[in-house]
Amino acid sequence: MFKAKYDIITIGGVTRDFFVLTEKGVILSKKNIVAKKFLSFELGSKIYAQSLRSSLGGGACNTAVGFSKLGLKTSIKICVNEKEEGDWIKQKLKEKKVDISQVVNTNKEASGFSFIIIDSGIKSKEHIIFSCRGANKYLKINPKEKFNTKWFYLSSFSGDNWQSQLKNINQIIKNQNIKLAFNPGRRQINEGISKLKFILKNTQVLILNREEAIELILLKHYYSQAPHIKLLLKELYVYSPNLIIITDGTNGVYAYDGKKFYKQKSLKVKVIDTTGAGDAFSSGFIFGFIKYKGDIKKALKLGVKNGASVVKKIGAQEELLDIF
Repeated sequence: MFKAKYDIITIGGVTRDFFVLTEKGVILSKKNIVAKKFLSFELGSKIYAQSLRSSLGGGACNTAVGFSKLGLKTSIKICVNEKEEGDWIKQKLKEKKVDISQVVNTNKEASGFSFIIIDSGIKSKEHIIFSCRGANKYLKINPKEKFNTKWFYLSSFSGDNWQSQLKNINQIIKNQNIKLAFNPGRRQINEGISKLKFILKNTQVLILNREEAIELILLKHYYSQAPHIKLLLKELYVYSPNLIIITDGTNGVYAYDGKKFYKQKSLKVKVIDTTGAGDAFSSGFIFGFIKYKGDIKKALKLGVKNGASVVKKIGAQEELLDIF
């Protein structure tokens, strides 16, 4: 019987994240069909920061480190510029026992980075991310390449050719019998569900937050108000008929497998920074889904536990759960 070299390979974005803490932001709200809140600063003002720090980030990296810490044999498929932060990124991944043999190098642009503002004066400790995709735009997947893995975890694709790359991945998972967990990035959400139908029908687990789910469906339908979470799950299941997960912050996490709805409450913890909470949930859930042989309830609990742990410190990886 064939034995895969890796339990999972993550594919998608990588950044070096720079965090700025300040208490000077003001929350403004705007009411529409999707509730929006804004972190605002006075125009022309000079804002003093409490601190500046940096860490490894990006959906593919955050989940890769999460999977590795939980004990899965993990590799990663990303694109970096080795002379522009790429060597630093690879070293950080190696320290976390993530295989980097499939990391791609480009000299066309610097490696991706993000500038993240955390207003430490806000009770929720929410953030704003300014992201420069850089080398991430040049990640390409060869449809003829042999991937020695049981699972793919796919996050954002940011290049102009992202749809053709997803088609290549779709071909690979069908030809090589690889299971796919998919957390679409901003580019994919903006394009709408019609551009994702071909890969969603072959997705084992689709993970979105509530706002992403609404935006994805609203590009097909028009609602006079934000749709109920169960309606969102049912709508998404039409396109991805396996397992749908929707995270909803402090309201918890919801799932639907076509037969039954599931809900897992969030955990009450002291929140310092919510950056990477979604990625932490994803790595915890998929690990639990594998470990507990498809037990959704147990996997949801583990995902929520991992997400609650990572928000206790600044950065998307600092407090990820270790193997237990």
